[in-house]
Amino acid sequence: MLTDEEILNIIIPPSNIISNFNDFTNDTDEIKELELKAIRLAETKEYEKALEIINQAIKLSPKNPSLYNNRAQIFQLQHDIKSAMLDLNKAIDLNGNIDNNIACQCFTQRGIIYQHDKNLEEAKINYEKAAELGSLFAKNQLIQMNPYSALCNQMLRIMTRTNYSTSD
Repeated sequence: MLTDEEILNIIIPPSNIISNFNDFTNDTDEIKELELKAIRLAETKEYEKALEIINQAIKLSPKNPSLYNNRAQIFQLQHDIKSAMLDLNKAIDLNGNIDNNIACQCFTQRGIIYQHDKNLEEAKINYEKAAELGSLFAKNQLIQMNPYSALCNQMLRIMTRTNYSTSD
């Protein structure tokens, strides 16, 4: 079973975390550096320090959805799902249709949270939005959530484990 960190790295590779949205908010290099520093601290499990740094960045640039998206990741790693959802909703609202990468990440994260909470209808809605924006992880989750697809995958696994011989 994958850890929380491994799942987040699958859906949001560290190289994709800082978006181009900074171009729209006139963010300074200082804010970008704070965001990167918070990400690096979270990667080393220094969550409290990461939150302090990302909060500084949010104070300097309160309309940057990338910052809320990244803070949501930190909250998820701390198992503070309520705060993560608030930040994901805020990031989606702030983003509008400006940065598909941010929106994709937010919808994927929300899908995971809803799926974990067994709210499969909301998970599906969020995964569909993320899949439309290019998330392969979300597409795979939708396939796994489809009962027909799950049955086909199960049959395929059984077939590939069975050693068939062709003798006429």
